[in-house]
Amino acid sequence: MASPFKPGDWLQLDGRRLQVLEVNWRATRMRSPDNVLVEVPNKTVAGGTIVNLSAPTQERASSVLVGLEYSAAPEAVKACLKASAERTPGVLLDPPPRVVLKDFGESAVQYEVSFWVANEETLAEASDTLRTHIWYDLQKSGFRTPYPMRKVHWVPADENPGPKGSAV
Repeated sequence: MASPFKPGDWLQLDGRRLQVLEVNWRATRMRSPDNVLVEVPNKTVAGGTIVNLSAPTQERASSVLVGLEYSAAPEAVKACLKASAERTPGVLLDPPPRVVLKDFGESAVQYEVSFWVANEETLAEASDTLRTHIWYDLQKSGFRTPYPMRKVHWVPADENPGPKGSAV
């Protein structure tokens, strides 16, 4: 039976991202992104769910979530975020980055920037650089990232019909 992976492939195994270094009769030797050697018995590998992040091609899709204030015009925000992605080294232009308004959150409108990179090795660096570009570009464009806010109304104990000093 053919192996579902080969040396050089990146796998997701039990929630960990690992690169295959060697496969022998007893175990599969892999390394983590922080260069820690991991040796897993083949029996364990065969018994788990293996996600090959390098197949069918090396290209990987990923996304970044960004929350912005409600007063920001969605089309202007989308244009800013897309421009940030398009100028980020490591982010592929084909397929092009996509920006969608994902959700109306409690204190922010959530946007999702979807993009592709050439391979698993470039994903972390491209994601970091993209987030950095987004931060600077949003600042230059005058967009603000809101902080979660809560309003607490405190009623003094002598005015509150409930338990002493309770919040309403």
